[in-house]
Amino acid sequence: MCKDMIVIGEDWGGLPSSTQHLIKSLKHDRKVIWINSIGLRKPRMKLGDLRRVVSKVFNSLFSFIPAVECENDDSFRVVKPITIPVPHTRFARLIAKHLLKIQILRVSRQLKLVDPLLWISLPTGVDLIGSLGEDRVLYYCCDDFSSLNGVDHGVVQERENELCNLADRIVVSSTFLQDKFSRDTALKHKVHYLPHGVDYTLFSTGVDRSKNLPSQDKLVAGFYGSISEWLDTELIEYLAERLPHWDFVFIGRIETDVTSLRKYNNVQFLGEKAH
Repeated sequence: MCKDMIVIGEDWGGLPSSTQHLIKSLKHDRKVIWINSIGLRKPRMKLGDLRRVVSKVFNSLFSFIPAVECENDDSFRVVKPITIPVPHTRFARLIAKHLLKIQILRVSRQLKLVDPLLWISLPTGVDLIGSLGEDRVLYYCCDDFSSLNGVDHGVVQERENELCNLADRIVVSSTFLQDKFSRDTALKHKVHYLPHGVDYTLFSTGVDRSKNLPSQDKLVAGFYGSISEWLDTELIEYLAERLPHWDFVFIGRIETDVTSLRKYNNVQFLGEKAH
């Protein structure tokens, strides 16, 4: 019998992730509750952050327990929770935990989950361990949160350490993460390496060349993802100068200064595009 699951991940239906891809495959033979993002980032007064906060509050006000059915499947629900993102104090953590617990358990009772597996993809979900009637805890890690841009590194690292100690299994998507967690001899036996795969049906389907791409006269080096501060702009400049017969095409949100790259005719930024 396949175990029911409670999954704490990013926003369902947002940017595609390996967590969503795996759950889409696993949800057909079990009941699953997906909890939308409960936060990792430092609060900042940027327009994008403000929009995100307003969206969360707006959705919550109109449905205090905002569970929705997905894909006309009564066994799969998404919860858009009311919570405190990345609480710092013990009191704030306690409030955030109980807010989440009330919302999740109500949906769990509706679906009649039995001894579910608690799948956590975000370290800030650690506070819920032991309060949702789960039978096992799995930490699925496919990012080095200690180096992600915009993340509250101190708090998130503390939560991840707690999570690793409490989880029954730690599943990682890279050998780098495998080595990182395996350095702790107390964790080594928990760590399992599951490399990323590919949606073969999606990527094997032929499509016409996008009109947004540069001329077919040149070779194209493409990048899809967040264009953040870790981008080696000096390296891209070096390549753009020495490889004029190549076009360097970046697709994704720009979160760092790329002014120095815009002077090159063979470097193009196309913005965000749907997966």
